[in-house]
Amino acid sequence: MAKLEIFAIFIAVCLGQSVVVLTDDTLDDAIAKFPSILVDFYAPWCGHCKKLTPIYEDTALALHDLGAHTVLAKLDVTSNVISKNEWKIKGYPSILYYQNGHLVEKYKGKRTVEKFVAYVLDKEANL
Repeated sequence: MAKLEIFAIFIAVCLGQSVVVLTDDTLDDAIAKFPSILVDFYAPWCGHCKKLTPIYEDTALALHDLGAHTVLAKLDVTSNVISKNEWKIKGYPSILYYQNGHLVEKYKGKRTVEKFVAYVLDKEANL
């Protein structure tokens, strides 16, 4: 089943769809498959997470329009406790950047489209 879910994620990315939704079953495969992925670990009840949602979606679209290769994804930690515990997520939202299957760092910049785009493009330059 996980292979089918990863295939669906791959198709969504190729079609330029916005933010990819991940689960406990798909997170590790997505991190391994995509050379550059930014994951928003969020809780649906969190006010900061709700505020981030449209910004993160606009960032995904802007990156797609720029031809960037980084996948933007999100994972609901209230439904995916295994991933929350595996990556030691304590606060929400937590945005982690992975490159070539490994955690690079937690994003600590401002949460604006411009800052996210600049961050991702800088990271892609190091691929």
